[in-house]
Amino acid sequence: MIKLLLLIILPSLLSGGIVVTAQQHQQQQQPITDNINDSINDNNNDNSIIYQKTINIDNQWQANVVIHENEEPVDVIYNSLRPYGVDFVARRQVFEEVKSLNIPYMKEYAQLFSQQIVLDDDDSFSAMFTCHDNGSEPIDTIYNFAKQHSIESYFPQLTDTLLPQLCDLVHCSRNRPRIWSNEILSDENDGQPLGMLEVLQGDEPIDAVDAFVQNIAVDVGDREVFRQNILQVICKSIECTRSTPVVFRKLIKDETGKDNGSIEIYEGEEVIDAVVRFIRKSKMSLDEISLKNYMLQEACKTGYRVKCTRNVAVVYSQAVKDENGSPIQNKLTIFENEEPADKVYHWCQENDVVYGFPGIIESVCESSDLVVCNRRKAAYFSIPIRGPEGEFVNTLELKVGNEPVDDIHSFFASNKLFKKGWDFQGLASQICAKPNVDCRRLRAVKHFDSNFTMGDVNMGQLVIWQDEEVVDVLYNLRQSYNLTLDDQIKSHNEICAKEDVNCDRTRAVIYQKTGSE
Repeated sequence: MIKLLLLIILPSLLSGGIVVTAQQHQQQQQPITDNINDSINDNNNDNSIIYQKTINIDNQWQANVVIHENEEPVDVIYNSLRPYGVDFVARRQVFEEVKSLNIPYMKEYAQLFSQQIVLDDDDSFSAMFTCHDNGSEPIDTIYNFAKQHSIESYFPQLTDTLLPQLCDLVHCSRNRPRIWSNEILSDENDGQPLGMLEVLQGDEPIDAVDAFVQNIAVDVGDREVFRQNILQVICKSIECTRSTPVVFRKLIKDETGKDNGSIEIYEGEEVIDAVVRFIRKSKMSLDEISLKNYMLQEACKTGYRVKCTRNVAVVYSQAVKDENGSPIQNKLTIFENEEPADKVYHWCQENDVVYGFPGIIESVCESSDLVVCNRRKAAYFSIPIRGPEGEFVNTLELKVGNEPVDDIHSFFASNKLFKKGWDFQGLASQICAKPNVDCRRLRAVKHFDSNFTMGDVNMGQLVIWQDEEVVDVLYNLRQSYNLTLDDQIKSHNEICAKEDVNCDRTRAVIYQKTGSE
């Protein structure tokens, strides 16, 4: 919190200039023209007036600047012209004229505002904040005060409190402070001035530098080199997080009109990569195809500064090191429409790398939000499955390292094909007959747990086969370990809740007699 011991110094109270209330101030602000009529008062009947000037404002109003002996010219000029919206540059012109006439003055700038700042959570801090009519942006004055006194963390609170008051006294054109500025000179021997470069809070320095360099009309040689030279200087003073500028930006809003950020395309970047980066990081519900088409049309018009060579985005592209720490020649590159686990598997085969060494798929899937991994095991075989009427059911995928019949059994359970009476063994036999499918057994595992616990008892490995009912296996374990019915029900619910496990009954068979007995 911030305590503000208020002392506002209004020049109008110290001079004989025009005095207006805040309400009048707002109503009378109007643009000024350059139509200025000068007159130095020669009236011998009033020797206290040492300067007088009448200014026509927008051909609608006239402001009289009248300076008396012992008055500060800057205070009179501010009070006389500011209520009419006359800007600092025009006010300064009048003051320069006053100085040229050798009219005495003590101050270069009028002091408009002064306030003692005390921090509630740090009573040891106390400093006087002042604002002068010197052409500075009020937000910069507040920022410089916070920086000078090392209280940058209080800058937002200072802004909320002070800025509205300052903007009643001088024109505020922005609400973000300037954190770096300097006159830029050309690299030539004469050091030709190229203009003032400013970086505002929240802007990436390279973006401000790039915009500045792009607008330079004179020849500065290699503009990219010139740009980097400027950036190196700036980054010694303020934080820089990247060295490549954004050359195209598109604001994206949701269906309610809420601002959800912008698609930013960096110089030299593929447009589609930037679009997919935004889609996946924002996690918004968007019409992806329409957005991609729009951006490819609009951004590609900017010309050489972006790339438009493909319409499928790269979401991962990195070099992978072998067991000796040396990078493998071919990079691992994954496109947006590829399943990362499958791409890693095929990349390993193509580059003679042992699949899974050393945790490649984990590194890929955990690299960023851009990589979407639906599974961590690669599928080496896939085939669309259709029903009796030709309707598409789903795609059957056989995973590397899995027994094929286990994957087929999971597919049947996940797609409710057991309940529809489909022939599991018939499909399994057809798939296992494929030349690239190696089936070592035809009896599938329905459920497997390498470290199964029921109740408070750790039972180790649990295997439930396709012809076994989950509830029967759990009932027998419950009896063997003297557990409760609640323990059995809890484990049964946990296993049968899995979409790839088929459970036909909830009650165990405790005795069965066949007709041959």
